[in-house]
Amino acid sequence: MKTYLFILLCLFAFAGAGRAQSERNKDVLYFKGSSKTVKGIILSRDSTHVKMETEWGDILSYQLKDIEQIVERSTFSKDAKGDKQTQASIGFIEQENKKKSMQAAQSNGYSILGNLNIGWSLGGALPMGSFGDFFAFGVGSSLTVKQFYNNFGFHLSAGAYSFASKEAISIVQDIGNIDFDNPQEPKVTTEKILFQVVPITVGADYHYQLIDILRPYAGVEAGIYMIGDVFTKPLQGKSYVENKMGYAAKVGILLGNRTKFMIEGKYNRFAKGELSEAGSFATLNLGVLFQIGKK
Repeated sequence: MKTYLFILLCLFAFAGAGRAQSERNKDVLYFKGSSKTVKGIILSRDSTHVKMETEWGDILSYQLKDIEQIVERSTFSKDAKGDKQTQASIGFIEQENKKKSMQAAQSNGYSILGNLNIGWSLGGALPMGSFGDFFAFGVGSSLTVKQFYNNFGFHLSAGAYSFASKEAISIVQDIGNIDFDNPQEPKVTTEKILFQVVPITVGADYHYQLIDILRPYAGVEAGIYMIGDVFTKPLQGKSYVENKMGYAAKVGILLGNRTKFMIEGKYNRFAKGELSEAGSFATLNLGVLFQIGKK
């Protein structure tokens, strides 16, 4: 009888030891604001959720914001005093996830900090409306400084576009003081004139990543549009330049990571001034952006 009792006690002892060992090999989730705990094996974890196979065999997903503490199986170790348990806090896990997210963003060319780009583009400009009645297709270029933040881009741009008049106009040359004893006929020349539009704008756009290196985007910008003979010789010595408020809406595509090739279409509109009416024109530019910030 004593022998059977001894064997039974040994079986209970082994079962208890096995259960204790099993408990030590399980991950544990401690939830905020309650005594709730869930034990099992963590299968995966990201910045928002933890997926666990519970001790009952169910596979469940828990929101990271509801969890106070995580005890992982891999953090168990032994020292001279016995079992020692190291707990990983949610704050540490979130910091690690932020680092991983930043590294992933940098690998895609969109680092949170230091992602400063400088670009240049060249293209054509099509006058529209009443502006297009007098001036023909133009050409120009633009210089852009852009800072990316996640999927958004904030930029400062300065461009210059020149348009030639569709028809030649007659220009009466200044003959100075009139000599009534020897009157002279004023000289009249006929020529086409050049008209410049120089937009200096700030704006923002949103980029959608299709694949690692291909990102379509759309955005808006606004600023000052210098209109007139900005770079050419004034007619009859008098300059015709106005500074007007204007805006633009645009769409485009970026291709690349640190060096990005771009194609961009833009609709520009400037306000009415004292010397000229309101006008609009569309541009199509090809260019490149160079990332100069840390990656």
